[in-house]
Amino acid sequence: KTLKNNDTYEGDDDQQSKGDNEAVDPPVVANGMVEFQLNPVNSHLTCKLCGGYFRDPYTIAECLHTFCKSCLFYAFSSGFRKCPECNIDLGPDPFKTALADRTLQELVDKVLFPRLQETDDRNERRFYEKRGIKLKSEHEEEDGIKRAKQKRQFEQDTATAATTMDQQESISSNTAENLPRYSVPLESEDALDLIVVPDDGAEAGYEMPPLTKPLIRVSGRYKIVQLKKYLLKKLQLSVRDPSVIELLCNGGPVGNELSLTFVNRTVWLHGNEELKLTYKFAEDAVH
Repeated sequence: KTLKNNDTYEGDDDQQSKGDNEAVDPPVVANGMVEFQLNPVNSHLTCKLCGGYFRDPYTIAECLHTFCKSCLFYAFSSGFRKCPECNIDLGPDPFKTALADRTLQELVDKVLFPRLQETDDRNERRFYEKRGIKLKSEHEEEDGIKRAKQKRQFEQDTATAATTMDQQESISSNTAENLPRYSVPLESEDALDLIVVPDDGAEAGYEMPPLTKPLIRVSGRYKIVQLKKYLLKKLQLSVRDPSVIELLCNGGPVGNELSLTFVNRTVWLHGNEELKLTYKFAEDAVH
């Protein structure tokens, strides 16, 4: 991919997997696991810049498009100041608009390459050992704790899996066309389920259409303003300004900078029930 006139990102337009349009079996959910074929979701796990699976994915908060960190930051370092996919202006410091997407990274790790991080750590240590460079003691301690945690998590995730990743082809092929079906845990470390529906108490002129799928699973670290941008996109509104939408919890408005986890713990008052947010047009947007 190449930068063109500092305005648009030039590259291949077709990033869809060959199997995206083929008939596939529906997902199967059983015993806390979901089993599915990879081909239908392949395009959602690949970077539009390099064409490979996400490595350390970063999501642009303004438009919710995701890229590999190295791909995105290289574009920014080269003077690019727009989203490489939709060309929305990101201002003079685009680095501030990009957030690490841990949920997506966990999905890639568990579905495609559960041993990839372990392999990366091993290769990194070999790199330093080959050159006679000793890791600092604090790094060795952190690496030991990290590897132990990853090993425990991997053993837990694979103990009940219907199939194991031993059946997977070499990760260097960078394709999911021939991969088998996989079973992965439904839970994620910071995943949060929430219901987002139109405010049924909205006055005339402030009503908004419903989402096709109002139940959403997202990282609890996401902020209210990002959810507003998601609504703008899914409802196909012609405006891009998230301030036209007002999000409410328990009938009261919630601030743009609040995280969903914060709202769930401090504003939502219904214990173990799924967080429910309602939305309507903001007063300023109507007038």
